[in-house]
Amino acid sequence: MSRKTLNIITVFFLFVLSFISCSDKIIDNDQSGDIVLINGTNTTIYYKAIDEETVPIIDWGQSNNIDFENKLAPNKIGLISFEDVWGYKPNNNIILYYWQIIKTDNGKYEVSNSKHALLKHNQSAPILFKIQ
Repeated sequence: MSRKTLNIITVFFLFVLSFISCSDKIIDNDQSGDIVLINGTNTTIYYKAIDEETVPIIDWGQSNNIDFENKLAPNKIGLISFEDVWGYKPNNNIILYYWQIIKTDNGKYEVSNSKHALLKHNQSAPILFKIQ
């Protein structure tokens, strides 16, 4: 299958996925590429993807910094490269942490609506995940 055909198929699936809710579920993938993240909310989503085997051995937490590098604007689609998944090993599952940041009455920013999802992975397909 040509790269152009794969791109057309990917765009089609992204269009279809924009109408399907799959937040907080285990997602199986069936396309080729990286992680396709769809922000179906009206707020910016911040995220971090970590290899499932790496999670227990790292000290990490969600950031309340609005300049955090991994963010996706409202109602937008983004790609996460497998190279950007902490501790990524081929065919391992990936934990996607995602959250919002809100400004409190005292002017400080804090993490809100923090969630995570288990993304099942096989190397021949991209992972598609929509947050709603």
